[in-house]
Amino acid sequence: MVGLHASGQSGAGNVTGRAWEINTNAHAVSGADGGLAAAEIDVINSGSDQVNFDQPTTKTGVSAIAMGTSPSTAAFVASGGSSTWHGG
Repeated sequence: MVGLHASGQSGAGNVTGRAWEINTNAHAVSGADGGLAAAEIDVINSGSDQVNFDQPTTKTGVSAIAMGTSPSTAAFVASGGSSTWHGG
């Protein structure tokens, strides 16, 4: 079962195009404050305790899978943008 499927694609012939499948934003505006999470992924496992990857009962919070005919650059990139990170 797939709960959500989204697809972002760069068009044919656009060799420098970019595509974002999902972009989420949590924003504390100036003068306001509070906890922020642009995305939270919960794995609620009431089944088996599986420690091995690639098993029928494996549970993962995030699975990054490289596909296509050429290698992908990275699974994850942490960027500071106009600010920085306290921790990774």
